[in-house]
Amino acid sequence: MIWSLNGAKTALQIESSEMRLLSVDGGRVCRWDSVPLAAGCVRGGRIQDPEAVGRAVAKAFSELNYSRERVVASVSGLMAVSRIIKLPVLKGGELNKAIASETRRLMPVSAGSMRVYTQVVRRGPDGVLIFALGVPSETIDREVKALELAGIFPDSLDLKPLACLRAVRTPTCIMASIETDSLDIVVSVDGLPKLIRSVALAIPPGDHEAAYETMEDELTRIVKFFNDSHRDEALSPSAPIYVAGQLNGDVGSWSSLVLPTGHRAQPYVSPMRCPAGLPLHAYLANVGLALKRN
Repeated sequence: MIWSLNGAKTALQIESSEMRLLSVDGGRVCRWDSVPLAAGCVRGGRIQDPEAVGRAVAKAFSELNYSRERVVASVSGLMAVSRIIKLPVLKGGELNKAIASETRRLMPVSAGSMRVYTQVVRRGPDGVLIFALGVPSETIDREVKALELAGIFPDSLDLKPLACLRAVRTPTCIMASIETDSLDIVVSVDGLPKLIRSVALAIPPGDHEAAYETMEDELTRIVKFFNDSHRDEALSPSAPIYVAGQLNGDVGSWSSLVLPTGHRAQPYVSPMRCPAGLPLHAYLANVGLALKRN
């Protein structure tokens, strides 16, 4: 994996209860802010009211004096689909045709319902590995509409769980991010996101204990499922679990929850220089966004 640290950027993360802004320049976090959002504008991390979110984003960027240039934003992983595709060594047009064919075969979606993105992530003498990602068109369209209403034309968008994974810089790990009403989990092996799961949390507002219990259940289920279905690359017990998000205030609040998975919880260190006081657990996705190459 390659991380780009040059140039000023603003990373925007939109959650159900708030938006989080983080400005970086030259590999250093310069500032950060969180701004509350009206209830119902975003649910489960997905924008429901683009007009209201657009007005809120415009106001925040203006009043807090954030640049609308070089903005990168996260999108919800809810209902996203991903696959790792292996193909033989091919060249040019043949490779592109094979990628399109295999993507249609392994990710059958109705026309217009998903935006499908593919990227060559590894090449070798024995073949080519492709990462394919399908994101609901509605998720992308609503976010783009909200940002355009705010006068923002982002350099790029990135799936939030992938942004979190990029920020921890650990090739083989389990990454979880827990918010007030959403949970994202990624299983990464040798730098490749092999499994991505995002769920909306149907729990009473403020019931953090229920959110933690759901995270424990999901982590345990996902680790077992992955190991059972990927026996040739099952996770070593040494693979760490990282937990980010608004509901992760400190290691002690969640480390006991991951014990049933057989993996050890670890704190993470920012790959960027950060001022004292940055709540990295809440802004980890923003850091990962800022590290994204266009």
